Amino acid sequence: MMIMSPTELAKIYMMSFFGHKPLEKMKSILAEDLIFTGPFYKYNTAEDYIESLKENMPTEELSYEILQEYEHENSCCIVYQSKKQGDDETMAQLFEVNENKITRIRLILNASKLLKKK
Repeated sequence: MMIMSPTELAKIYMMSFFGHKPLEKMKSILAEDLIFTGPFYKYNTAEDYIESLKENMPTEELSYEILQEYEHENSCCIVYQSKKQGDDETMAQLFEVNENKITRIRLILNASKLLKKK
């Protein structure tokens, strides 16, 4: 098995999340006991997280542009512009990895902007 850097794993995750690779591809890079934390949700398994994505994925086309990336040993941070039908949002995700799997993801975004839309 080829050892990937935290940033390489994070980019595979990003391509899967934004529809450039199937969500099932994401499963192969997530630890079973993945911890995902965001402003609205928290999951303690990869299976629960992926099921939530399948159920709650926006129907409109999503894209992204990476603005900055940082890596340190077993972690990385990707700062990106999420683009959805002309509505751009700057976000960041922190990834922790162990044994070629993503073990933790923390999503950081301006939640107040999303709450105003509801």
